[in-house]
Amino acid sequence: MPPDRDRPDPRRTATPRRARELRRALTPTEVILWDKLRDRQLGGYKFRRQQPLGPFYADFYCAEAKLAVELDGDTHVGREAADAARTAFFASEGVVVIRFWNPEVYDNLDGVLAAVHAACAERAADPDPHWAARAARGEPHGGLPCPPNRAGGDLTTNSSGAAEW
Repeated sequence: MPPDRDRPDPRRTATPRRARELRRALTPTEVILWDKLRDRQLGGYKFRRQQPLGPFYADFYCAEAKLAVELDGDTHVGREAADAARTAFFASEGVVVIRFWNPEVYDNLDGVLAAVHAACAERAADPDPHWAARAARGEPHGGLPCPPNRAGGDLTTNSSGAAEW
């Protein structure tokens, strides 16, 4: 029987339409994490949610670091082989995957964010170049350590509480 030509073959590529559907239907855990990753709040790194990568969708993806963040809940129990295939595909594309169980996000959000930030800092060449200027103006950055600037200095606060290099 020939494939239905009106429907894309899900084994070939992820579609932007399906990605939009997934973005509209985030799980409660994804909403919590997305609230902390969006708008370059995590050290200036840009994340996308439900990013199509080949035939799969990454829950959250940072292109600068080629890092996929996956949240696993009850639906992943018994799907270890499928998750391993997805991770193997991402690795073949040079994308590193870090996974967290949903309870980790609920119980230890700061630890999850620190792990994601560390992975980005390790893999990315340079985060958002305007991030340091925004941090110096006191704009929020997720409360995590700032990445070093190009000269190797760290962002600190002066006696009045303003951020400075």
